[in-house]
Amino acid sequence: MTRDLAHLRAQVSAYLIQHAGTPGLTSVGRFDGKLFVAQLTRPTDYYGVVHGTTADSARCGPYVDKMPPNVFLSGPAAAKVTGGTMPPKFDGSSGWYFNIKTGTLYANHRGGADW
Repeated sequence: MTRDLAHLRAQVSAYLIQHAGTPGLTSVGRFDGKLFVAQLTRPTDYYGVVHGTTADSARCGPYVDKMPPNVFLSGPAAAKVTGGTMPPKFDGSSGWYFNIKTGTLYANHRGGADW
């Protein structure tokens, strides 16, 4: 678990360095977990636009092959990503939580902690 979290955090950091914006952030400033996963698992351009293949304009990513599941959860929620501007609730509603203010990814499960 700690290895997955450390790897994901490193890849999010790489994304932040190579792009003009925050992963998963929509044009209206809301977090979209499916967009976050797509931007980390598929080629993107500098502006975070997801492309199906690595075209000349899609010179960034992919950063991970797939979003790993949070091993403390089961089912579809284990690989789901939620996010916002507040600290995570550690409620197990998703496997991962991304704070768009700080750029920090957390494992989100009951009794969780920031590892």
